[in-house]
Amino acid sequence: GANYTRKHKPVKLMYFEEFERIDEAYYRERQIHGWSRKKKEALINHMPEKIHEYAKCINETHYKISMAKKNGDNITLASTDAQPAEFPKLILKRDKEKSLMRRHPWVFSGAIAKIQGEPQEGDLVEIFSSDGNYLATAHYQDDSIIAKVFDFERSAIDEAFWTKRFESAINYRRNFGFFDSPDTNVFRLVNGEGDFMPGLIADFYNGVVVFQAHSVGMYRLFPQFAEIVCKLLGDRVISIFDKSSATIPHIQTTDSFIWGESIEEREICESGNRMIINFYE
Repeated sequence: GANYTRKHKPVKLMYFEEFERIDEAYYRERQIHGWSRKKKEALINHMPEKIHEYAKCINETHYKISMAKKNGDNITLASTDAQPAEFPKLILKRDKEKSLMRRHPWVFSGAIAKIQGEPQEGDLVEIFSSDGNYLATAHYQDDSIIAKVFDFERSAIDEAFWTKRFESAINYRRNFGFFDSPDTNVFRLVNGEGDFMPGLIADFYNGVVVFQAHSVGMYRLFPQFAEIVCKLLGDRVISIFDKSSATIPHIQTTDSFIWGESIEEREICESGNRMIINFYE
């Protein structure tokens, strides 16, 4: 980023990527920033297979299995209800994995060679390359964008997983002083792909959090997301409003409060400008 460049004054360009849209560049920069040094070196040296190898031990289950194999031990892992043992699989056509190797969160229907299983709108699916390598986990949708990816590490997709996603988004805003500004109490809390939660928008309006789903997969998680937000923000949240009626595909829903007080209007302040907003309009 610009601050790092200004401080350290690097003299050699090791790696770069080009994007047509600034939001995609921002999304990619945040992904790489959180990688280990080994993963970054694998990216620079054009070794995509190593990126997956170095990422695998982030998953605790894989780590236990790896260590057991290394030591010649037998190990039995407890099953969990949080994630089924098997998901439907999307198998990509040859050479269509390149965007996913760059951690782009969308998979288009034209990239799919075959589908194993019968995924329904909003279901979790796993995505594999043509030669059988795991690439990502996503929400399935019957559209030209057939999958929206939220995980590249084959993590357990449970409450802890989503809590970490929200913690990262909230801490990012907190570090910029959004929660303590005397002049502004309205801001975007979760920005879809930019916060590694494609299909979800969440805005903060002076204590009222507004969820907006752009995928059925994310919409199904609203009850869990509401609990997570309330746990992380505490008494900063007085209500949570679902405003997805015009944005969620394939199903009909009604805008309504799903947690806390039902407040039709709320005074907010943005850059010192005060105004009244109506959550139903």
